[in-house]
Amino acid sequence: MVEIDGDRLLASLRELRTYGATGTGVVRPTYSDVDMAARRWLVEQMADAGLDAHIDGIGNAIGWSPNPGPAVVLGSHSDTQPEGGWLDGAMGVMYAIEVARTLLADPATAHLAVDVGAWADEEGTYGTCLGSRSFVGDLDDDDFASQNAAGESVRQALARHGLADVEPARLDRARHIAYLEAHIEQGPHLEDTGMRIGAVTGIVGIRSRTVRFVGDADGNVAGLDTVRVEQVVQDGRMTLEAVEGSEQHFPAQIVFLAMGFTGPEQGALTEQFCADESNRSWEPDRSQPGQKKHAGQKRRVFVE
Repeated sequence: MVEIDGDRLLASLRELRTYGATGTGVVRPTYSDVDMAARRWLVEQMADAGLDAHIDGIGNAIGWSPNPGPAVVLGSHSDTQPEGGWLDGAMGVMYAIEVARTLLADPATAHLAVDVGAWADEEGTYGTCLGSRSFVGDLDDDDFASQNAAGESVRQALARHGLADVEPARLDRARHIAYLEAHIEQGPHLEDTGMRIGAVTGIVGIRSRTVRFVGDADGNVAGLDTVRVEQVVQDGRMTLEAVEGSEQHFPAQIVFLAMGFTGPEQGALTEQFCADESNRSWEPDRSQPGQKKHAGQKRRVFVE
C-alpha cells in the first residue's frame, strides 16, 4: 500500500500557516498580498510534486497531473476568515498536494492522474465561492463586480495582481471523473466517537440574524428576536437580506456572543453589554473539581 510522508505533510501545513499567522489562527483574506504570496508558494509545492502548476485567472492555484487521465480533482480553499483556523481549508489543499506527490513518486501508482486546486475566495471576502464556481463555469459579470469591505471589486483585485488577462482553469468533463475534498471537522463528532475520518452525507446551512435582545424588568437578557437571512447581490456587493415571515423568538437566560476566532473582537455589542474582554467568560468552580461556572457579569451576556 502506498503511504504518504506524514512528517513532510505536517511540515508543509506549518509552513503554509506562516503566511498570515496571527495568534493561534491565520489572517489570509482573498487577494490580499499575503494570500497571493501563499498561492505562489503553493504553486511551487505543486510543481515540486510533479504537477504543471500556475495561478489561474480567478486566483486559483492549480496543478495538473502530467498523466492523461481519467483524473480525480483533489483540493480545498487556502484563503481564510478574518481570523480563521490554520487548518480550515489549508488541510485539504496540503493533503491534495501530498497525495499527488506520493502517487507520482511510486512506480505502482505513477500512472494515476490527480489534479489539485487551491480555490480562491471560499470564505466570501468578495463573493461566494468564486474560485470553485469559476472552475465549473458558474461566474457572470455580477460576480466580477462584487466588492470587498473596502470597495474593491473582484475585477480590480485581479488586475492589481496581474491576472486580468489570465485564462481561468476549467473542469474538463472528458478528463475529470470525481472531486474529493478533505476538511477538518468543524464539530466534536469524530473526536467524541474515536473515529479518525468520516464522509459527509448531508449539509445544512441556515443563517439567522439577531434583531433585538429582549430584557426583563431588572435589565437582564430574557430572550432574542431573530430572523432568517439569505445572501443577495445588490449593486455588485454581497449582502444579507431578511427572509419575510421567518421571525422567531428564543427565550434565553444567558447569551454567548461569538465575536472572533482567536479571541473576542471589541465593538458596539461588547460596549453595550459591558461583556468581559477576556478570551473566556468562564472560571473554575472550586466547589466541584473539573466543573466550570460563568463569571458574574452584567445582564448575563458573555463573549466567547
